Amino acid sequence: MALLTLTAVPGEAQRELFELWLQAGDVILLREDARPMMWQPNPTPARGCIRQADTDALGGQCHPDWAVISDQEWADLIAEHQPQLTW
Repeated sequence: MALLTLTAVPGEAQRELFELWLQAGDVILLREDARPMMWQPNPTPARGCIRQADTDALGGQCHPDWAVISDQEWADLIAEHQPQLTW
């Protein structure tokens, strides 16, 4: 199970790559400039996550495709998933 941390909104070519690479058991985590994606449907087959602190910073409510996780859950994702990629 892979963990992809997105730090920017992906372009069309990147989204196509993620659709090919990511599977249902993988996780995509929104960070930094990718956080506004929380208001849109998850464009990948992977489980979508965003940290509670990040949703709070952007006003709270996100699209139901994105699970809001705690910092402890974030640490658990890092410990449980290989490979890990930051994009």
